Amino acid sequence: MCSACRLRLRRWRTRSDLPGLRAERTGCIFWRSRTCPDCSISRPAVRTRAPEILSAWRRRYRYFCVDEAQDTSKIQHEIIRLLAGESRNLFMVGDEDQTIYGFRAAYPRALTEFRVSWPEGRILLLETNYRSDAQIVDHADRFIQKNTERHEKHMHTPNPAGAPVRVTELRRRADQYPYLEKRCADRKGQLAILYRNNESVLPLLDLLEKNGTDYTMREQTSVFFSHPVLRDVKDYLRFEIARGVYGY
Repeated sequence: MCSACRLRLRRWRTRSDLPGLRAERTGCIFWRSRTCPDCSISRPAVRTRAPEILSAWRRRYRYFCVDEAQDTSKIQHEIIRLLAGESRNLFMVGDEDQTIYGFRAAYPRALTEFRVSWPEGRILLLETNYRSDAQIVDHADRFIQKNTERHEKHMHTPNPAGAPVRVTELRRRADQYPYLEKRCADRKGQLAILYRNNESVLPLLDLLEKNGTDYTMREQTSVFFSHPVLRDVKDYLRFEIARGVYGY
């Protein structure tokens, strides 16, 4: 278990409104599973061997809403099944086509097999895309049809067709940044660049600033202190501080 979740569990056990928790192996599942892979693949402890814990949580929560369900793990879906198994009040939002966290134990099969676990449930398909133009939606829909483990669905949009889609292949990551910088320098009007996270765009920003190319970045923050590595270091420091305070 990560240090931050040990600290949270330490504080959790002092609460008088919850029964004694014996879920040391599942702390992170309830808190921030995406950033703690060690904990998100551990075995759930809220089992029939601790029925009083399961009953307490079922009484506390009667309705459950799961967002980004395609990114949750198999263990998390097992916890959802345990918690919502009695009330059967479960609403899940997800798209197996958008699964990108397989390396962090994401389990999109829980969506394709939803009716197996919840036979009385209904599946509502939201197939209209209001964000992109018809060219992008059509290409994306034809591409994702190659995925065989998915619900049968097709994207469409009422938006008109935009510029033709062009694919440029760059074999190395380092080649992306000068290519994008040149596109920015040669632009006519505005140009938008989508990127995965703030850290990935830093080399491009460096080139834009060196060449005097104006740009704006949405929600620009200090990426250093939000970097996953530094967050882990801070968690370990907090844990060591907590050990001195609580003596464990």
